[in-house]
Amino acid sequence: MISSIGRNFPDLRVLDGTLAGAVRFAVTTRDGGASTGVFESGNLADHVGDLPAAVADNRASLTRHLGAERGLAVIAAEHGASSKWVHEPGIYGQVDALVTDVAGLGIVALGADCAVIGIGATRGNGSSVAGVAHCGWRGLVLDVVASLVEQIESAGGRNLQAVLGPTICGSCYLVDESRAQQVVQACTPGVARAAVRASTEVGCYQLDVRAGVKQRLVELGVHVRYEYPCTAEDDRWFSYRSAANRFGPAAQTGRHGLGVVIGAADAGESGDAGESG
Repeated sequence: MISSIGRNFPDLRVLDGTLAGAVRFAVTTRDGGASTGVFESGNLADHVGDLPAAVADNRASLTRHLGAERGLAVIAAEHGASSKWVHEPGIYGQVDALVTDVAGLGIVALGADCAVIGIGATRGNGSSVAGVAHCGWRGLVLDVVASLVEQIESAGGRNLQAVLGPTICGSCYLVDESRAQQVVQACTPGVARAAVRASTEVGCYQLDVRAGVKQRLVELGVHVRYEYPCTAEDDRWFSYRSAANRFGPAAQTGRHGLGVVIGAADAGESGDAGESG
């Protein structure tokens, strides 16, 4: 069951839920929204060739759904491991993770196969800390998940709960031996076992970003409360790999998003967020 605020169609259709403390999250889908063509309909990225007005409308829809009265802080990912504390809305480049303790400020990670991760945590004084991250295979190698968790814990965050947004699985992501070995050599043994698997195709390996991210969260003591399907297998989400397989490496596609906010008003109806055990 997908929920939306349902008052200003074509607002984005989202799946949402709550994390530790007063942290709420929303995972957007391709449905709803103002974008057209290959970006239809819920593209949130301003760097992929979509019309700026359509992206602005879609981001405004996410802002309303989250109840982010202070606006959105959005990651302009660089496929690294840098994290940054934010207190104001805007576009944040040269980072792949954002952390905040400002109520009403939505922080957003975008993806189209790479993992989008949200974390909520509580402090001893009852306040909350929230974080988001973008993680592809390079993020696994550089350990952006640990960077995010360390930022939250260093700020006193405890009882960390995560939502792992739609992410490509190993069956849909084949890589050569060189890339597979980079992951194996850089990651913990547990992450390497979860992320890298043999393939029936000669010279190829399955690289399961979703499984690798989940394992790393578990290793760091984070409870993965919600988990979403593979982007390449579920057409509710954008998938660059699916687009490239169909139209070639120059293919364009949009980006869905995962946003979290502290102390948000209940701006939308609750949807099926795929809560895990």
